[in-house]
Amino acid sequence: MDMQHNGNNMEMMSMQMYFTWGYDVIILFKDWSTQGPYQYYFSCVVVALMGIVSQYLKVILEASIPATRPTSVNKLAHTLIYGLVITISYLLMLVSMTYNVGLFAAVIIGHMIGFYMSLSGRAAAPSPTAGCIHF
Repeated sequence: MDMQHNGNNMEMMSMQMYFTWGYDVIILFKDWSTQGPYQYYFSCVVVALMGIVSQYLKVILEASIPATRPTSVNKLAHTLIYGLVITISYLLMLVSMTYNVGLFAAVIIGHMIGFYMSLSGRAAAPSPTAGCIHF
């Protein structure tokens, strides 16, 4: 579809806004595209691994906060891990916005597996807010 704008031809691109299923999809970058089932399923595994890593880093971040006053090195390390968690989370959000059912499921499943794995590694220490209702 061509559109005239100030005498110049501008090509208008449309973005799909509904869920689809297919093997041919561009994921995050033009060079990360799948043209068949093997590339597609491999990409789904990579996306799920990103979700697992994101959840794992969140657990590391929560568990490593010292009870005493943190040093500058601790603050810097926590800030870098937090930045990595946010980056991965936003990348996974963009993968979800491809509206591909398989990739969306890979994002959700990766987060679920990461959360499950983080629960098995945690100690069952009582929380200071145990018994409180959290919204």
